[in-house]
Amino acid sequence: MITTEQRELLQQIQSLALAAGEQTGRTVYHETRPMPSFGIITSWVRVIDDNSQPLHDSEVVLPEELGTTLAQQRDMLASWIALNRQEKAA
Repeated sequence: MITTEQRELLQQIQSLALAAGEQTGRTVYHETRPMPSFGIITSWVRVIDDNSQPLHDSEVVLPEELGTTLAQQRDMLASWIALNRQEKAA
């Protein structure tokens, strides 16, 4: 079972993934994979280039959040967007 805070972080990551595609022109995936038989959910974020090569990739396993946490995953994606944002033509 995930917490309310984790659910909110997943929603923030999804929103950032949508913004990343719009602001960078790259293909961005955010996938959550429930695995009830194991009692876990994974949150996976990937940004790929035109040749389907990963430019950014992270995965978090819930509820434990061993290694990378959802907050870190959100922050890493936000940083990637800021570094790769396309400038709008004037």
